Amino acid sequence: TYPMANYKDGVWQYLEIPSRAGAIATAGIRGNSTYTVLIAISHPSVIGQEIWYLDETGVWYKSADINGTVYTTEQTNIGFVFAGSFDGAITYNEDVPTEQSLKNILIKHFREGWTAINESLVSDTIKTIKTIGSTIYFGGSASEDTESEVCLSRYNLGVMQPMIILSHFYGDPFVS
Repeated sequence: TYPMANYKDGVWQYLEIPSRAGAIATAGIRGNSTYTVLIAISHPSVIGQEIWYLDETGVWYKSADINGTVYTTEQTNIGFVFAGSFDGAITYNEDVPTEQSLKNILIKHFREGWTAINESLVSDTIKTIKTIGSTIYFGGSASEDTESEVCLSRYNLGVMQPMIILSHFYGDPFVS
């Protein structure tokens, strides 16, 4: 198996991380202006997940260890955003590890490295990201039995704002 495949000009190109043969990808993205790839993988040798970066020269670098699962990623005006269901990460900038305190959102900026969003105003599990202009929308699931009742939120100018919450669905104990 290969964690990622690319179809171009009628030909499939399969990408494999050399030290992670048989890895399964849950989310990945190719940079719009470069040939770089960022991919979140699960592998039997890893607790949680890892995010790997493929540079323009074809060399893979581990970029982050994730305590949980990445379900979606999108290139935005601030960088590559990874989201899912996770509560911690160790990111690597030039092999220097940094522990990130977060709730389900991790951002790889284009030049400055990694940052995290640690806000209670996001879904318990984020399943999709959509960027419109400079606003980033996060959609996911919420349950009355968990910390957050947010189903849809938006992030703009450094501020997270809930838009749809579970109580809008009168009586439903779970919304996704």
